[in-house]
Amino acid sequence: MNFKNSTIIIAILLYTLNVSAQKILIAKTSDISFFSKTPVKDIEAENKTSVSLINLDTKEIAVKISVKSFIFPNKLMQEHFNENYLETEKYPFSTFKGKIN
Repeated sequence: MNFKNSTIIIAILLYTLNVSAQKILIAKTSDISFFSKTPVKDIEAENKTSVSLINLDTKEIAVKISVKSFIFPNKLMQEHFNENYLETEKYPFSTFKGKIN
């Protein structure tokens, strides 16, 4: 390969990298909470360990949540949530993907 061909290949690579560059915002922590009113006891929890990405070019959003990281005011409720309802040993993460209109 001679110098002229090398220059053309480098120019094509730089052009390709420049065209495919996307603007992505990353949030290393996010607040996610839920609340459910029941006749016996209200259920609520909060998670501050999720990771979120927003692609500003495509307006897509993605969130990954460590399900075990939900904190409940009642420790027994947290134990039941993790062991009986969401089986966090088997399914440790939850994801959400969507698009911003």
